[in-house]
Amino acid sequence: MRFTKAINREIDVGGNTYIVSMDEAGIGFRLKGKRKTARVNWARVLDIAEGTDEAGATGSGFHDAGSPSAQSPWQAGEHAKDPSSLSHTATAGERGSEG
Repeated sequence: MRFTKAINREIDVGGNTYIVSMDEAGIGFRLKGKRKTARVNWARVLDIAEGTDEAGATGSGFHDAGSPSAQSPWQAGEHAKDPSSLSHTATAGERGSEG
């Protein structure tokens, strides 16, 4: 099944409410009520899940998913420590004018 429109869900992590948006390009994360979005493409999501991400992020791997010792960066709380590992989508106010 292909995406016909983005799927948006709210999640609570560490007392903050995030909007997670999944579309054909990847996954976007933003704080509820804010416009600035961090995006990760699907290839990078799979690299992180498999534990092969070049930026040093570690995932549990598809084969080790049942292992209680294997935690993703989100489970370990590392997402709050290094937000630079996510890409940034400019908001309307941050886009430069063309001309």
